Amino acid sequence: MGAGTWVLAGLLLAVGATPPDVAHVSARELSIPIRLDPSLRGQIRELMLFSSADQGQQWQKVGVAGPEKPAFTFYAPADGEYWFSVAAIDRDGNQSPRDITKAPPSTKIMVDTVRPDVRSLLAERQGDEIVVRWEIQEEYPDWNSLKLEYHTAEMAAGQWAAVAGIQPSVNQVAFRPNSTGPVTVRLQVKDLAENVGQGQTEVAAAPAPPTSSGAQSALMPPPLSPPANAGTPALTPPASAGAPPSQPLQMPTSNSERSWSPVQQATMIRPAPSWSSPQPIIPGPNTGNQLVASSTPRIERSSAFGAPGGARPERSPLPPAKMVGTTQVTLHYEVTRYGSSGLDKVDLFITRDDGLTWQHYGEERIALTQLADAKALSGSLQRSVTVTLPEDGVYGFWLIVKSGAGKGRREPKSGDVPDMRVEVDTKPPVAELFAPELDPEHRDGLVFHWTATDTNLTRTPITLEWSDRKGGEWHYIGAPEMENTGQFAWKVPLDIPSKVFLRLTVRDTAGNVAVAETNETVVVDLNEPEVKFTGVGPRSRP
Repeated sequence: MGAGTWVLAGLLLAVGATPPDVAHVSARELSIPIRLDPSLRGQIRELMLFSSADQGQQWQKVGVAGPEKPAFTFYAPADGEYWFSVAAIDRDGNQSPRDITKAPPSTKIMVDTVRPDVRSLLAERQGDEIVVRWEIQEEYPDWNSLKLEYHTAEMAAGQWAAVAGIQPSVNQVAFRPNSTGPVTVRLQVKDLAENVGQGQTEVAAAPAPPTSSGAQSALMPPPLSPPANAGTPALTPPASAGAPPSQPLQMPTSNSERSWSPVQQATMIRPAPSWSSPQPIIPGPNTGNQLVASSTPRIERSSAFGAPGGARPERSPLPPAKMVGTTQVTLHYEVTRYGSSGLDKVDLFITRDDGLTWQHYGEERIALTQLADAKALSGSLQRSVTVTLPEDGVYGFWLIVKSGAGKGRREPKSGDVPDMRVEVDTKPPVAELFAPELDPEHRDGLVFHWTATDTNLTRTPITLEWSDRKGGEWHYIGAPEMENTGQFAWKVPLDIPSKVFLRLTVRDTAGNVAVAETNETVVVDLNEPEVKFTGVGPRSRP
């Protein structure tokens, strides 16, 4: 989150001014200069600042200042677009403009305190080149600031080399580092408010040449091979030479303690993962959600994509990744068109690097061969398949439907964009709640501090609550969902107990939840009684 005071240089708040373009800023507290013609200062009694958070539909007075004041101060309660307009009151009490809603705004400001999210930064050696691919989530990106750099062991500390030829619409680039040692790659991008997002990844040193022709190339990641047993296959990397054996994902089975500083202990609750959608995706009856595992998994690379100096194909933008909180994912699909030969089977391909490499996961037999069946289904077939993914990460899928005559789209090749992408995130956020402190600026006020970290936090992931007893009803402190600012000032109501239990809840976009809860009550009345002498008098007689 942005901090400090941002001064909008050159802003002229004048009655009837033409509204400028939207200015993007990275802080909530704004200092808006007041600039008046010196000859008008004697005619104006006061200035009023009005603000609208819904693009001029409703206006609120948010500031009053005399003509001698240098600026208005405004604090935005949340990120978003704010319009501002100023009215002047003259010495006779007349307001100009009379109706603030009919005057054009003096300025428009977009408050944006969230930095760009650089995710899925992947880098891999292909011969003498390193191929880098990325995904950036940002509502207001400044693509001119996009910068990719690398650092090798031969470079001096702190020295980075820029990579040329970056195209944001392609989301990938290849370069030659002229080094066979380990390489560090980092990507930076700014948004229009100057918030900086960064991602960094390491590329291992180039492997030694294979000793025999039958050995697997170390440049090729080990294939994800489905098991040969019946039922829904699971993607499990084989324990081949040069690749570590796959470890099953172990979910937490017991509570783990987090720090409660400085006086108490808080318990971190890590519930089982759940889907991010309000209702779980469950295959319906007769949908045929079993895949028959392929016996020959394959990784295919296009020579044009990986050849040094070769032309790289233009790619369509990657579809957004759907967040899920479990490694068992159900994919729903619909076949909207087919001929009289009906449908024979569906093949599913999977990628873990956004289309750089593909593997055949398995196939599903449909066996819809009669035209009468097609008419009964009104020309549409809705089905689903369930896949078991080995670990957290981003996965892409490519679906092929074959007709009874053997017709269907081609198999994917290196560089093809997935039809659907899923990001698996089973790890709950890390939450830490600290003992509240007395608010020095407000009587009966407390300031809460916390830390909440996760790669996929929601926009408003924080909930603070209090309860008067164990197992009792919880009450909100502030809004039900708040931004992750790390602190919150709370005016303690007079009708609550002086000691309460406190709870911090943190959510991510995959539906994982972490809870930090106090084991004992915490004093929320931190005021010290104040006393003063009121005078001196004779000793009281008995």
